[in-house]
Amino acid sequence: MRWDRGLPGSGGAGPTGGSGARGGSHPKREFVVIALICLLAFLIRVAYVLTLQPTSFWFDGGQYSRLATGLLEHGSYLNDRGRPSAYWPPGYPFFMAAVYALFGVNIVALRVVQCLIGAGTVALVHRIATRVLDRDGARLAALATALYPLFIYSAGADMPVTLQIVLIAGGVLLTLVAVERSSARAALGAGLLGAWATLVAASALPAFLLFALWMVWDREGTARRGRSRSIRLALACLLPIVVIVGAWGVRNQRVFGHPVLVSTNGGYNLWLGNHPGVKASTGNRAQVPGTDEVPGMDAEAARIWSLPGNEATRDSAFTRRALEHIAADVPRFLRLSLSKSMELWALYPRPMTEDRPRLGIEKLASLFSYGLLLPFALVWLFVSLPRSRVALLVLLLFLVYSMVHAVILSKVRFRLPLDTFVIIYGSGGVVAAARGLSRRWLAKPRTGH
Repeated sequence: MRWDRGLPGSGGAGPTGGSGARGGSHPKREFVVIALICLLAFLIRVAYVLTLQPTSFWFDGGQYSRLATGLLEHGSYLNDRGRPSAYWPPGYPFFMAAVYALFGVNIVALRVVQCLIGAGTVALVHRIATRVLDRDGARLAALATALYPLFIYSAGADMPVTLQIVLIAGGVLLTLVAVERSSARAALGAGLLGAWATLVAASALPAFLLFALWMVWDREGTARRGRSRSIRLALACLLPIVVIVGAWGVRNQRVFGHPVLVSTNGGYNLWLGNHPGVKASTGNRAQVPGTDEVPGMDAEAARIWSLPGNEATRDSAFTRRALEHIAADVPRFLRLSLSKSMELWALYPRPMTEDRPRLGIEKLASLFSYGLLLPFALVWLFVSLPRSRVALLVLLLFLVYSMVHAVILSKVRFRLPLDTFVIIYGSGGVVAAARGLSRRWLAKPRTGH
């Protein structure tokens, strides 16, 4: 099964039959080039994180670290009062606990490991890009990933962003491999990454359900291997998600007496994103002590937090209240959801925590990386749609993420797992535009001596 390779003007036959990323380069030479780009990515990230103070700058990060330390010391997932908890999704604290088990409770070691993950993401991006771009486009995508400012910044944050980026990229790559080779092993690997990604953030679950559906829906692959084989691939992808996430859900049912799939903050986030008066850019700033940006929001939150019961019952109370707010003004909910879906794709992040590390050029860095690549990515993605099944999968992934965050909270950092594909298709568009301009320049008649 051939996947889309090549670019117009690349010397090949275009996206569906080009010479491919491998055709014009010796495999060993290509390996060396990408390895050097990965090394560059690692060194840049390490140079940055070593400039940071060895402390947590984020409230969330401190909570994740406390949970990870508790896992090592007590073998239990406990809140700050020593009670079983599921308020914070467990995927990132379990990762932190693994790093702490190897290197001690050392946030610098955690950040260096995240630098390694960032370098590994470069390799994943290159492997995905070779399926939709030619050699030059795939190399540019790898280099852009290595230098991408928001990815470098996230490596220094004790937040799950870097982990989410690599899990989504790995899930897409293994989905493509599963479909290309009818590989149940690759489908199972995609499911394992999906289970981990879901435990890191439940918002990733729809994306991996999409990947499983894609294994059945891909018509060319299904025609080649048969419907039953395609269904088995999808089931292999879903199996680890059901087993691992289901096991965590059973734990939560036993602890709280209520069904909780991943975390007990879903209702709270739904309420935060839909309380009367909030905007797409409000996020959780209304809950910063002393700000009260939305009138009455603090008082309503305090009332629900004070209700009797446990985390799960209060989470259900937040869900009910959020649904009441939505039902009271459905047109407003629809307008707000649309604006939140657009906010996900904002040109630069709006800071929520003022004492975090800041470089002073964050907006410019985002505008001159993501802002420059996004128009090329959108154009090249839509140009590729008639000929590219991968382009359709990426577009659906964009839509799924946008729809999920349109309902709850929308922040730029929630979008970063999708920026790898903005980079890939943006690189394709840049290379195609550069070649087009070059041909035009060369075709101009020359005058003079």
